[in-house]
Amino acid sequence: MKKLFAILCIALIASFAFVSCTDSNQPQRNTYMVTFDSQGGSRVADQEVLEGNPIRRPETPERNGYFLNGWYLTSSPTADSEWHFDTDFVTKDITLYAGWTIENLQDPTEKLIFKQDGNAYTITGTTGEDTIIVIPSEYNGLPVTKIQGEFGTGAFARTAITKVTIPDSIIEIGQNSFNNCSSLQTVVISTQSNLTTIGNNAFLGNSSLTEMYIPIGMVNLGDSVFNNCGAIERFIVADGNSAYKSENGHLISKGNEMLIRGSNNQEIPNGVKSIGIAAFRRSIITELIIPDSVTEIGNYFISDSGIEKITYKGTAESWEQVEKANLWNFGKTDITIEFVPKIEQEEITKMYITINGNKLEVTLAENSSVGALVERLKQGDIIYTANDYGGFEKVGSLGFSLPTNDTQITTQSGDVILYLGNQIVLFYGSNSWSYTRLGRIIGYSASELRTLLGAGNGSSQVMISLK
Repeated sequence: MKKLFAILCIALIASFAFVSCTDSNQPQRNTYMVTFDSQGGSRVADQEVLEGNPIRRPETPERNGYFLNGWYLTSSPTADSEWHFDTDFVTKDITLYAGWTIENLQDPTEKLIFKQDGNAYTITGTTGEDTIIVIPSEYNGLPVTKIQGEFGTGAFARTAITKVTIPDSIIEIGQNSFNNCSSLQTVVISTQSNLTTIGNNAFLGNSSLTEMYIPIGMVNLGDSVFNNCGAIERFIVADGNSAYKSENGHLISKGNEMLIRGSNNQEIPNGVKSIGIAAFRRSIITELIIPDSVTEIGNYFISDSGIEKITYKGTAESWEQVEKANLWNFGKTDITIEFVPKIEQEEITKMYITINGNKLEVTLAENSSVGALVERLKQGDIIYTANDYGGFEKVGSLGFSLPTNDTQITTQSGDVILYLGNQIVLFYGSNSWSYTRLGRIIGYSASELRTLLGAGNGSSQVMISLK
């Protein structure tokens, strides 16, 4: 027994000596939380950073009408509070705040050419070689209201510009204005824009453009405005625009339900009646899903694109009834077409959200995002964790993605929103941003919803169900 005790003591002493040696050589370091407050911009994910390490520079958040100066340790940015990602290191939990400048307050580009037209000015071009163009809202005390090259030529056509800021004073972007600006990636148009008209071919051939905002007053789009803009990921149309809308990121005319220009979402939403000329020309997607609501297809609609397969949600017979222009499949005559007849299903108009022990009824919107969510719910309930954000919402990640139908929305208490395709937002306050509307919690006042959703109480488990 004494011998066994002695062996155990020796082993224990040896283990302490080993731990002591390894711990002294490799001391434990704390992990700290870095929170990003975008101050009106899109959300930026938090980071867990090991003590003494730098922070990974996050992707630039989005905020219409603003550009990002940098990240700061104070909510009111100063030069002394700026965080330097290459040389600053984490020693505690911190919050970094986005510093923004209103685009319209930027210094205007020099060497722009102005032409007076009555009591306003038109931008007709530039004599410089700047790749970032900032158009002023005023010149010589008069408003700048139009962009239009002389005699219909493009004011900035075929130049190497990469970004242009359009001030709120601009009413019209004339024909060919940015025609074949193949390096143009960003067009900044604010939610307060007075833009009403974009002329023929204005952005034709902008092969690097990834997003376009259509403000509330934009009601006149010319022909082939976005033709050959194959990299566009989404159009965002202001909520309340009377002429246009966006579903699945596609630009659609409200009056005749015509898809004007496709995004890089492969699914055309149900309800679209026609697909316009060259709508997907030079698109980078490889497959296109067309609903049986489509009755007409224009010329060149998939020419020079990566599309190799069309899935038609209908029968071969109904596809033959679709009116197709003579050159609808120009350059793609060997396209594969697969038919998937629609199965009639019971319409689902409600779902339920259970949070903090409260089961809340949600009246569903009508869009492809809701349809995809319902199909997922048929497989079982969805459970996720939601947290307070911004003092007006509970938000949490689904863990998977849904198709988006973003529009510029000013939310109200009770709105159920899809953000970035993979986050559910339950609003107990108001915010204006580009969202997809999923539905609305009904039957409760704003103050009642704050209590039911646990506003300000931190994390909550949420269950979404059909019953």
